[in-house]
Amino acid sequence: MDCDLDGLGFPCRTDGRLDPAKVAEAALRHYRATFGATGEFGDSPDRWAGSCWSETLTQEAPDACLDACIALLELKPTNAEIPYFAAGPLEDLVTQNGPAVIDRIEAEAKVNPQFRYLLSGIWGQSRTDPDVWRRIQAAIEAGPHMDDDPRTPQGSTRPLK
Repeated sequence: MDCDLDGLGFPCRTDGRLDPAKVAEAALRHYRATFGATGEFGDSPDRWAGSCWSETLTQEAPDACLDACIALLELKPTNAEIPYFAAGPLEDLVTQNGPAVIDRIEAEAKVNPQFRYLLSGIWGQSRTDPDVWRRIQAAIEAGPHMDDDPRTPQGSTRPLK
């Protein structure tokens, strides 16, 4: 992968290898530092995680991006924090590389209600492969759902087939 963070000593790596859990941990810390207390945008030393996750991983390492999404849930983000990650890295992953990861998305959604909740918060039907969108709709059908916004898989007009 091309890394814009090599000047920071590759903060996303553990033992020289990409560590998706480390990216998720830093992204959640950054979210909490910048939005948590005040609801206003700020800065934190973990800001690198956003660009690593939403730009590099979604485009160049879709499986690692999905691993980071799953690792995020193990950190127990609040229901107020989850939409930020649904509308960011997971949505970007689905719209940019959905066909490459849909099998893994379906498998995780089948066994992980927290992941279904996260997945239910993505938008992007018009930018997502139609087959991938239908499969996501089916994968989250059992819930729980974030809401029934018409831009989400459970609220969208593209029917389940």
